[in-house]
Amino acid sequence: MNTERIISLIENPHLINKKDISFLEDISIKHPAFSISHILLSKGLLNTESIRYNRKLKKAALYSSERKLLFKLDLENKIKLA
Repeated sequence: MNTERIISLIENPHLINKKDISFLEDISIKHPAFSISHILLSKGLLNTESIRYNRKLKKAALYSSERKLLFKLDLENKIKLA
């Protein structure tokens, strides 16, 4: 697992792009209990306006004990769009 890259994505979730999405999908598959990867993946799908976003958000909520973070990331994006 590339910890430096993950830390970078945690610090700048608004910069997650398609390349990062495939990286995060691999991590989510290899380490399903690593909830941060699911949260970042859902944020990346939101950033790229993917049709898979809603389904992944629900899955991230299941894996996450910190649902406030999911809400915060989603709310930040809606504020920027308004």
